[in-house]
Amino acid sequence: MPHVLSLPSSARMTDTGMNAARELGIQVSIAIVDAGGHLIHFIRMDDAMLGSIDLAWQKARASLLFRRPSAALGEITRPGGRAYGLQWSHQGLVCVGGGLPVTDESGTTLGAVGVSGGSADQDVVVAEACLNALTGRAGNDPAPEPRR
Repeated sequence: MPHVLSLPSSARMTDTGMNAARELGIQVSIAIVDAGGHLIHFIRMDDAMLGSIDLAWQKARASLLFRRPSAALGEITRPGGRAYGLQWSHQGLVCVGGGLPVTDESGTTLGAVGVSGGSADQDVVVAEACLNALTGRAGNDPAPEPRR
């Protein structure tokens, strides 16, 4: 795996994600951001909801900022959760499934992927496919624990 996310590797990730979305019969937007949260590559499939554009980027951003899946943030930020209120930080976080951090072998966060357009579970499947294009991990292999 590279030590930074490049445009070619990011494009490969979005291409793989689009194929996964097609297999699920959904249209999505996919955002790949670097370690600073800046957009490297973005696609919106034909007929994907316009609202999915910002949601994909925001899911990637949330995963990057907290080095964990956006769905995991959703678990801790719901009312009564141990981090309730965190979702209003950083000009608002999208804390639903579809955002995954991209890490190297040592656990260093290189960036993140965000997907929006299907259900939260479908968005996670597509985001995992994007990661698999870069890492070669099987979809159900555990990701490295985030560094703290």
